[in-house]
Amino acid sequence: MLSSLLLAFALNAAPRCELPDLYKPRDDSPAAHRVHLKDGSISVAMVDPMSESDARLPGIPDEPPPVRQHSKNSLWLWSEASDWLLIPSHMQVQTARVGVDGSWVIALQDAKSPSRRLRAQGMGACVGCAYGAGAQYFKSYSQQARDNEFEYCRGLERPIVRDAEDDTRLRFHFDNQGSERHDAVAIIGDEDIGYSELVVSGLDEAVRDEVLEAFGR
Repeated sequence: MLSSLLLAFALNAAPRCELPDLYKPRDDSPAAHRVHLKDGSISVAMVDPMSESDARLPGIPDEPPPVRQHSKNSLWLWSEASDWLLIPSHMQVQTARVGVDGSWVIALQDAKSPSRRLRAQGMGACVGCAYGAGAQYFKSYSQQARDNEFEYCRGLERPIVRDAEDDTRLRFHFDNQGSERHDAVAIIGDEDIGYSELVVSGLDEAVRDEVLEAFGR
């Protein structure tokens, strides 16, 4: 009885889960990555997190981009950590980092139209991070996070609209505090534990849908 009461108290005391607001300041310091453009696609060489001399991971992909069709308003981006991502054209890489556990983040913005923003991230081999991030969107991860004490927050800070979903993939949208619409895809692992997400704001509907639909496919 006492343990149940303590658990209920802990859950009630847990903070609300923050949504991936692209307009909030983040500690995404732009590590010394390098960007290469070749044959209509972008490759990013991130700093090797295991290196003591800022050496970079390979910046050239071993395989060509996916054969998935896309419009002239989008192009493929590759990095050692993220693999291939379909991104809107005319955006610049602001941040590209990878951690020792394989977690990564890539943030882009259009210099001429700053409201056009994109941020993609993956949790790598960090099991607790994956459960904690996915718990707010997926019932299976919510239970695992609770059972394994990885539930760092409970309930979203604001409502979301769940546009399409299955057991491992959720597309949703929400408005941030400044009423800027954000559209996102969150994905959890099927057999392997993992979490990744892609969030965009300020994109034309056609490009937005194209980019989100390609994520994780």
